[in-house]
Amino acid sequence: MDLYKVIIAPKALSMLNNYLNYIQYALMNEEAAKQVLNDAIETEEQLEIIAPVLQFCVNPRLRSEGYRAIQFKKHNYVMIYKYCK
Repeated sequence: MDLYKVIIAPKALSMLNNYLNYIQYALMNEEAAKQVLNDAIETEEQLEIIAPVLQFCVNPRLRSEGYRAIQFKKHNYVMIYKYCK
């Protein structure tokens, strides 16, 4: 089985860290922040296997630039990514 290299853009990583900080420090829910982080890691690991088979984004601009989306398994977050051969 081929594995694909997943690179998280610095801006996306910064956004994720901001969400996690908000959950942990503003909402005072460290366990929820850990669960979202684990879900993000699991989604990244899933992409290593299935990156090229998911559908393109519905948004016309993102679609035209080759972006695809994957929903986190346990949370209402979407990861937008671009598959490069």
